[in-house]
Formats: sequence, C-alpha cells, structure tokens
Amino acid sequence: GEWKMASKLQKGDQLPNPSEDRSTLLRQLEETQKAQNLLPFLEAAVHSPALDQYVAARALCLLSVQRPSLSSDELTRLTSQPGLMALVTKMEELLNRDESESSNSGLGPRWSALVLQALAVYKDVPVLHKLVVPVAEEAAIAAADMNNQQVALCVWAVAELKEVSRLLQDNLLPLMVQNNRILGVRAYL
Repeated sequence: GEWKMASKLQKGDQLPNPSEDRSTLLRQLEETQKAQNLLPFLEAAVHSPALDQYVAARALCLLSVQRPSLSSDELTRLTSQPGLMALVTKMEELLNRDESESSNSGLGPRWSALVLQALAVYKDVPVLHKLVVPVAEEAAIAAADMNNQQVALCVWAVAELKEVSRLLQDNLLPLMVQNNRILGVRAYL
C-alpha cells in the first residue's frame, strides 16, 4: 500500500454532497477544516440520515477548535450563518427525542463534556445558548461515568457559561464535585 495525504478542502473548493453513511459523513466533516467550509456543508448535512447526535457533537467540537482562527468579523457573521442555525435546530431535536424513539441513549460522558466545552468556547454566540441546558442535562446524566478530565472540562464550561444559565452552577456543578472527586480533577483545571 501507498500512503497518500488526506485532502483538505481549500477555499473555493466545491463542497461534497453529504453522505448518508455515518463514517463517510464524519470524514467529510473532518475534511472541511475551516468554519467557512464547515457551516455551508452543515446546512446540507443536517438532512442526512447519518447525522446523529454524535456527528452533530463532532461538528460543534470542530467549530470550537477553529475559534482562534476566526476574525471578529467572521465571528459576528457566524451568529447568522444558516449552517450553524440548522445544526443547533438538529441538535436540539436529537437531544429532545424520547429514549424510546432513539436507539442511542444520550451523548454519554465524553461527548457531553466535549460539547459543553464547545458551547463555552462560543459563549458569545447567542444562537448556541439554546443547547446549553439540554447538553448540561446530558452531562448530568453521564456525570457518574466521567473521568477526571471530562469532569474538569465540565467544571470549566460551567464557570464560562454562568451568565448563560445560572442553573448550571446549582444543578450540574454539585454532581461534578461530589464525593471528594474534585481532588482528582484539580490536575486538569
């Protein structure tokens, strides 16, 4: 076999049609690389049957990694991007489904912590505030199974998001620091 460099989409490249296969859709998300490509792609991808809560969570995490590369103008435009609004709507829908409707039961410890972190990174983007409470509820459900690093991410996110929802400090934080758990978390704070 021969190794080939993965191709990343460059500015001006045509975006692919979102796949109906979950692993291919995840790869397509990874290849978009820049928020300017990711958001238009997401606008179409939210209609793919492969876009489940984990793919949506990965998209939010990819956006959070790209935050430092966005100019203030790009950040301002981000709020009104149809792709971001479509992702928020889809994520709300996925998180609010009855467990009986969905084969997946919640985001789990890893993804709830990572998505909460992504929301904290974009705390100044109001359209994402709709996801704070549902994701915090997911984190509360998964809190007992979180490792110390995931708990640290949640504690940091709660501190960052305190202006968005005061209930986070009252409801989620106590679950994170119970039973002297904070001692193991300190290394990650």
